[in-house]
Amino acid sequence: MTYKRNLLALFLTAAVAIPAAAQPSPMVDRVDTTAFIQVEAGSFNALTPKQQALAYWLSQASIAINPIIYDQLSRFGLREKAILEAVVAKKGKVDPAAYAKILDYTKLFWANRGNHNEMTSQKFLPTFTPEELNRALRGASRTRSPPSWASPTPAAPRMTWRAMRARCAGATSTRW
Repeated sequence: MTYKRNLLALFLTAAVAIPAAAQPSPMVDRVDTTAFIQVEAGSFNALTPKQQALAYWLSQASIAINPIIYDQLSRFGLREKAILEAVVAKKGKVDPAAYAKILDYTKLFWANRGNHNEMTSQKFLPTFTPEELNRALRGASRTRSPPSWASPTPAAPRMTWRAMRARCAGATSTRW
C-alpha cells in the first residue's frame, strides 16, 4: 500500500511540476518594481474578419493617441520621450553602462506614460547623471541627419504691444 501511495505521490508531483515548468512566464522584463508582461490573445483567430478588423483599428487608435497622452500629462512629456527614444534607438553609439541605465528609465517612462508612477503619482528619478545623458545624446546624434527634436521650428518673433497695436490699427474691424 505504501508503494502505491509513494508512486501516486511521485506521479502527482511530476504531473504538477512538468506543466508548470513547460509553460513560459508571461513576464518579459522587470525594472525595479515594475514588471512587463506579454499578453497573447489566442481567441483572436476565432473572431470573424469584421471583428478582427475592428480589433486592428482599435489598436491603431491606441497607438495614435499615445503622443496626446504624453502631451496632456506633462508639458515636457513629448520632448522627454523623444530624447529618451533617440538614445535608445542608437544602442551601438552609446556607452553600454549609461545605455543600460537610460534604457531602464525609458522603460519606466513608457510604462507610466511619463516620469510619475501611475499607481502612486510619485516621481521616479533616473539613475543616470545629466552628464551621462548628455554624452549619450552626443553619441546618438552622430548621424547623417539630426533627430527631429534637435532642430525645433523657429518661434514667431515677439511683438511689442505697441507694434501689435500699430499693425491692427489699419484693420477695419478692430477698435482699440
